[in-house]
Amino acid sequence: MTFRSLAFLFLTLAGPAVASPVGLTTSPDGSRLFIAMEDPPSVKVVASSSGEITDTWPLTSKPRDIAISPDGAQLYLPAAIAPGRLLTLDTATGDLSGSVPSGHSPRSATPSTDGSLVFICNQFENRIEVFDTRAKRMVANHPAIREPVASALRPDGLALFVANLLPAGPANTGDIAAEVSVIDLPHGEALSIRLPNGSMDARALAISPDGRFAYVAHTLARYSLPTTQLDRGWMNTSALSVIDAKQPRHITTVLLDDIDLGAANPSGIACSPDGLMLAVIHAGTHEISIIDRIAFHERIERASKGEQVTSICKSLKDIPNDLSFLHGIRRRIKLSGNGPRSVTTTPHGFAVTCYFSNTLHLVDVGAAVTVRDIPLAPPRKETPARAGERMFFDATRCFQHWQSCSTCHPEVRTDALNWDLLNDGIGNPKQTKNMLFSIQTPPAMISGIRPNAETAIRAGMRYIQFVVHPEEDALAIEAFFHSLKPVPGPALVDGKLSAAGQRGKEVFDLALCSACHSGPYLTDGKRHMVNTGLRRESGKAWDTPGLREIWRTAPYLHDGRAATLEDVIGSANPGDKHGRTSSLNSQQRGDLIEYLRSL
Repeated sequence: MTFRSLAFLFLTLAGPAVASPVGLTTSPDGSRLFIAMEDPPSVKVVASSSGEITDTWPLTSKPRDIAISPDGAQLYLPAAIAPGRLLTLDTATGDLSGSVPSGHSPRSATPSTDGSLVFICNQFENRIEVFDTRAKRMVANHPAIREPVASALRPDGLALFVANLLPAGPANTGDIAAEVSVIDLPHGEALSIRLPNGSMDARALAISPDGRFAYVAHTLARYSLPTTQLDRGWMNTSALSVIDAKQPRHITTVLLDDIDLGAANPSGIACSPDGLMLAVIHAGTHEISIIDRIAFHERIERASKGEQVTSICKSLKDIPNDLSFLHGIRRRIKLSGNGPRSVTTTPHGFAVTCYFSNTLHLVDVGAAVTVRDIPLAPPRKETPARAGERMFFDATRCFQHWQSCSTCHPEVRTDALNWDLLNDGIGNPKQTKNMLFSIQTPPAMISGIRPNAETAIRAGMRYIQFVVHPEEDALAIEAFFHSLKPVPGPALVDGKLSAAGQRGKEVFDLALCSACHSGPYLTDGKRHMVNTGLRRESGKAWDTPGLREIWRTAPYLHDGRAATLEDVIGSANPGDKHGRTSSLNSQQRGDLIEYLRSL
């Protein structure tokens, strides 16, 4: 047994490892699959023809994704959180050939066509870093919009498309959506393509082999409607947006659901090398959709000409509301695994990894579709917290599978939208809250209408998912919430407040922010009237939000009117009703923001 094998065995036996595949890629010749595993950190090597696991290579940090160089010689793994790293592995030996600092929360790695560069999405720095594979260092960066998490390179190597997870801007305008950044690499310029109103959780992106189209998988939230029902995607639908990749613009958005069966939480896309098939995986419903790409574009083309494509669709504007658009050109295949999150191509079809079941699924596509299931780790007893996490991301627990808890709480945080829930009346939409520390900071909901998160969990099952689950399910989700850990703030330096952050902490006290935002979670747990209520809610008192991770939960205030932290202490605080901030000078304001970005 080699030293590396002994080290991996020690890591495996040292604690309650849960494996959890987080990324997947294929060698250029299609013979091998490389799978990034979260716990213990490692890469599994699988023969794509037989499904045999041929090797396991330990890693020094938890990977968050995996990519391969065009020549197949190197693996690139964005890893860790803050500080993040880019790990490089030799595919012949599995040896670690590089470990380079890579900003805050690197997520996706995309090599250039010649392999000289790798583009890395830094989620919480809102930028794309550029790694020079010869110099083995970061050499440049490009701005993104909000939480870039996935990218794809146009085959000509001239444009990088980036999926931004969440919308930016205020939530009370009636038009809020995530965007796709398009970076013109030769000139270093960027433009953005706005997805349809309500688009969020945009976490998967692919480009057709001919470079003509880009595809983005996301949720299309119908947030402007009161949450009275789920039928026909009343609250949330799952979507595939089509972008003209040559003259970057949004063409249309197609729904992935069926009329009476949701396909919640699309999480990965792959296009077959011959361009004939497009695969989308659904993390919430544990499925893969395989779409006839030629017929797909023929329907879009016909609709653009005003032809009748389906019973309700005869124009491009009809497509985003047509739950039958894919009928007859899409095969929807149930996987035996739980929580598919990554997909790639193989010589015979597609490969999918499932996060919660620790499985690989080889989907062979022909006249008939066959699926081979391969375990990636021995089964282990599920802890209550792990069971609660699995339930939180599982849309099959919802009526007609339209949504999971994570649909409105991506990454267990916020979707940046206002929702008109019925717990405090109708016609008064409010911001989605972060679930971090929700158990520890009662009451629940921004209006405090629920006495605690435990009550809100049970109410959510009944009135948001429209089902009744046994009490042990709610207890498991409670255990999951208890297990949540905050992500270090992006303004921290070596895990500590910067000089500006230290000054900002003093300003926080000076402006009397700490009068209400106090204690370990920076909330007093009370409701206060801060004159932000409108119309019939004028004069209403609001729950004091905890400020841990406040930097990642924009927009702010109960109705999301404040797009940024600068707005919270500036234009959205007339009369100094939530902190005495009007008299602060520009440096004090900057220092205060730096402190808030450290929490």
